[in-house]
Amino acid sequence: MFLKPYDPSLIFRDTLLEIDLDVLKRNLRAIKNLIGPGVAVTGVVKANAYGLGAAPVSDALMEEGLRYLGVANLLEALALKDHNPKAAILVMGHTPDPYLRTGALREITLTLFSVQQARLLHKIGGELGLKPRVHLKVNTGFNRLGFKPDEVSRREIHQILGLSNLKVEGIFSHLALTSPEDDAVQLKRFTRFIQDLETDFDLVHIADSIAGIDSPDFRLDMIRPGAALYGLKSYHSDAVDLSPVARFVSRISQINVLDSGEGVSYDFTFRARGRRRIATLPVGYGDGYPRNLSNRGHVLIRGLKAPIVGIICMDQLMVDITAIDGAKTGDEAVLFGENLPVAEVAALAGTNKNEILARISSRVPRVYYEGGKPSQVLNQIL
Repeated sequence: MFLKPYDPSLIFRDTLLEIDLDVLKRNLRAIKNLIGPGVAVTGVVKANAYGLGAAPVSDALMEEGLRYLGVANLLEALALKDHNPKAAILVMGHTPDPYLRTGALREITLTLFSVQQARLLHKIGGELGLKPRVHLKVNTGFNRLGFKPDEVSRREIHQILGLSNLKVEGIFSHLALTSPEDDAVQLKRFTRFIQDLETDFDLVHIADSIAGIDSPDFRLDMIRPGAALYGLKSYHSDAVDLSPVARFVSRISQINVLDSGEGVSYDFTFRARGRRRIATLPVGYGDGYPRNLSNRGHVLIRGLKAPIVGIICMDQLMVDITAIDGAKTGDEAVLFGENLPVAEVAALAGTNKNEILARISSRVPRVYYEGGKPSQVLNQIL
């Protein structure tokens, strides 16, 4: 893998993911202006920054100022620490016992949700002469990870707070986002449990992008935006104007002229009705493009829709360009981007916006723009 200053000779493909770091930073500034200076921000860069490239995205976000970079697991945290040893990183998921020592040594903030693991990390801290920093996870109804907000957990958390080799910095939960009413129930359950603990935590947090933007009461000490940073809008408020940061593009490799009755791709699920011009693009489900968009999705070529025809292959897909005058080999095809938002692609694929970004594979080069010009290229398989 390499991240280098932009040089077109380092890309090696016609299929690219382009990321505008200026837009990313503008989105973060807009979110910070909305929530005000009293609320901290963890910029969520898990899953390779939703597929956009964790290292360059994190660099850009840290330029604007963050309390934490948020990741799902220790492996993601270690990759970012290798890139920037000074980065403050919060692992929001489970860290298995054998790897707690590594997390402590690398000064990574870990999430705990059992007294047994807390005791082990306390023991490790004593052996290393360190005081690992942790956040406690509370299960307020999502039923994924966390302490149940009950008397048993209250006693266990007080035991954890008594461990001298741990710095219990924060406590947090996660919303199911089923409805505003259900979210309010979770928030009440969370804040009441914290009151019952009779402990002051530096950072109390529950809000993701949606709650952090839509619901001031949910912001507490810190919010954890992820999708919103990348311009994916699932929130409802008009109080903030965020823009998509990424576009996924390819180029026409070849154009075939089909006579009526000729088929395209495996199993000939598409057959030409009349004479058709079919363009092949060097992108497929091996690049993360959804295979279930076969015969139902479309791309944009010269600003016009080109329907996907036939089954999408691992490495290539075909589109009908009969109605696009002048389309030729080498023309750009937009898989998502301007006039073809991620939300539209996600709806056609029957999934959410986050997955469309996160599934883009490592073999797609990432090109980063600053000041309107390409500045860096990330090639993850070299």
